[in-house]
Amino acid sequence: ATIQNVKIYGAPTLTFDDGVTYFNLKDGLTADWFTASGTDTFGEATEIQFEIEGDYAAGDIVTVIVKSVDPAGNVTSGSVENVMVYGLPVITYNEDKGEISVNDVLSAELLGATAVDSFDESLNVSVTLSSGTIAAGNTVTLTLTATDKYGNTTVINKDFAVYGMPTISNAETLEFR
Repeated sequence: ATIQNVKIYGAPTLTFDDGVTYFNLKDGLTADWFTASGTDTFGEATEIQFEIEGDYAAGDIVTVIVKSVDPAGNVTSGSVENVMVYGLPVITYNEDKGEISVNDVLSAELLGATAVDSFDESLNVSVTLSSGTIAAGNTVTLTLTATDKYGNTTVINKDFAVYGMPTISNAETLEFR
């Protein structure tokens, strides 16, 4: 018996950018992010896999293992150390505040709002009117937004009652006896 066309695989190739310093949790790890690619012994593209040592969350610094896996299960791997894991910014504000004045200027200070990124770096918080009209007696929705340097954005919408000076629209003359 003769066996023909048997493929004998060797170690696959692997190339990747070992200068990557961060990744966003929302995007995950991808071959594009690390410019990772590999080929098997026959020049065909391999599967690129990623592994992170241990559990991780936003704010952690990790080592990422990049792997090139061929159809026979042969693996070539490399690592990127000190990769910062970024998640969504955290916005804090005075949650007890439920009213604003018609004369208030919308700002982070008005709501006691601050924000930090995954590594506790301060971020700007913008406050915008997202629905309603700022007039006495109305309810409006304000939007608080913070974005870190890598594009991770947190948005919070909160309703506020609007108060102002009372007005008299129909004055009547009262007669006292």
